[in-house]
Formats: sequence, structure tokens, C-alpha cells
Amino acid sequence: MYCAAPVPCPLPPCCPPVSESWSRPCARGILSEFEDPTVASYSQVKQALLRRFGPTQIVEVHEQTLAQLRLQKGQSIRELAQEVQRLVKQAYPDILGPPRERLAVKHLINAVHDKDTVFYIREKNPKDITEACEFYERYNALTGEEISSRRNNVKGLTITVQTLKLTPK
Repeated sequence: MYCAAPVPCPLPPCCPPVSESWSRPCARGILSEFEDPTVASYSQVKQALLRRFGPTQIVEVHEQTLAQLRLQKGQSIRELAQEVQRLVKQAYPDILGPPRERLAVKHLINAVHDKDTVFYIREKNPKDITEACEFYERYNALTGEEISSRRNNVKGLTITVQTLKLTPK
């Protein structure tokens, strides 16, 4: 087996041979960043690997995802809450405690598309995301309808029923 690293690699061969159809960079190629890879410290190698293969740390991406998040039909409010908490943690890594919790509640409420439910939850002023989920579920139970199956933006519906008079012959 061969590695695409231009410097001698102190690690055992890990990469398949590089061909014209397969030229994917190898993790061992990271060692080419160091003058002498045999004396590179663990933290230096770790940082180089994280720069190349690490998670996206772009805050704007997570903020945009939060802004576009919506409660889907059939999705539990608790599932959405977990997703919101994960994204808030990534979008606002420097904010901790109650301020982060308020941001999570704000984004959770924004993800709910039913105006009446949003009004009810905001009126109750939830202190954390768990409380917001409880208010959502309580409103759902009080109205006796699934929010996702409710028709939004319908002002009223009038049905006229005609009665037929049957007379015997």
C-alpha cells in the first residue's frame, strides 16, 4: 500500500494506492505540513487533522439553519426542541446559561407555524425549552386537535344543507 504523503511517513501504510480515478487526499498527507513529522507533538497533529477534517465552525451556517427550522408534520415538539438546542449550542458557543436557553425558546417558538399556538406559548412566557414544549403540548390537548392537521388561514366555512321533502305517492 502507498500513501500520497511527500515526506516519509512514520506511520504504517494506511491509504490505498492513489490512481487517476481516485485521488482523494489522505489523512497522512497532513504530516507534510511539518518539517520533521517524527518530532511533531500529539497536539500539533490533532490541530492539523481538525483543520482539515474537523466539524464546521461557521456560526452563520448554524444561525441560518435555526432561522429556517420548522416543525414538520408528524414531528414531535420534543424532537424539534433537541434539534434547536443542538443548533443553538453551535450557533452561539460563547453564550451560556439562561441567555442561551432564552435563545433556544425563541427559535423553538419561531419554528412553530400555527399562530394561535405561538400566541399561547408566548403569553405563558416559558423560562426554558422544556417549559415551552409543555405549553405546546398543553395547548394541543386543550384544543383537542393535532396542530399539524389543523387548517390554517381558514376564516370560516359555511355549509348549506338542503332538506328534501318526500311525499308518499
